[in-house]
Amino acid sequence: MIRTSALLLCAALAFAPTFALAQTPQPQAPLTAAESAFYAAASSTLLKLYRRPAAAIKAGWYRYNNEDRTGAISYINPKYFETPDPQHPQQLWYDVHGRLLGGDFSQTYAAHPNGPTLFGISPERFGEVPLHIHYGIKHANGTIEYGVYVDAAEFTAAGLNPLKPTPADLVKLHKVTSVADVAFVFANLHNWDATMWLIPNPAGQFADANPNIHPSPDQGKAPSERKT
Repeated sequence: MIRTSALLLCAALAFAPTFALAQTPQPQAPLTAAESAFYAAASSTLLKLYRRPAAAIKAGWYRYNNEDRTGAISYINPKYFETPDPQHPQQLWYDVHGRLLGGDFSQTYAAHPNGPTLFGISPERFGEVPLHIHYGIKHANGTIEYGVYVDAAEFTAAGLNPLKPTPADLVKLHKVTSVADVAFVFANLHNWDATMWLIPNPAGQFADANPNIHPSPDQGKAPSERKT
């Protein structure tokens, strides 16, 4: 779920150990007719195609963070920062039991510098997310450390291309000791991002958090995202 990240990144370009996000967000404006039509079509399609994480993984999404304060674990497909259609969101999010909670729909800032124009979703539903680089770290015990990221400026300062990060770049930046330690790496493009809940949300289907969803007891034991 990128929208919560956007708020913190834009404020400080750094994540706290855990998201300082209220579980009772301010109610949003009611859905417009266009948003209602989009929501009906997208929610039906996503629940049919990606009800469980295995289906998302098979279709090209992969996990990149830990459970956040909204109860969401996010899976991303970097091909869809410019979301082409309702069945291919940038992200899908699941709870710890593998229940599909929602997804992110986005447009890149480069293609839409004047603001988002996606599926009839009102522009105020979107947050602006700056360019940064996410990666996962493989550990000797077979586990993967999720949620780690690097500012784009650090890549640029080292003469590296933040739009096309590689495992070798992470070695050069002393984030890992070997390319074999990198489970994945991708550029989280500068984008306009809208989060949409598939679970009924009294705060609004495009709200940042859902008071109907409660994080697991283990939430917070590992930061959802952290800067390295």
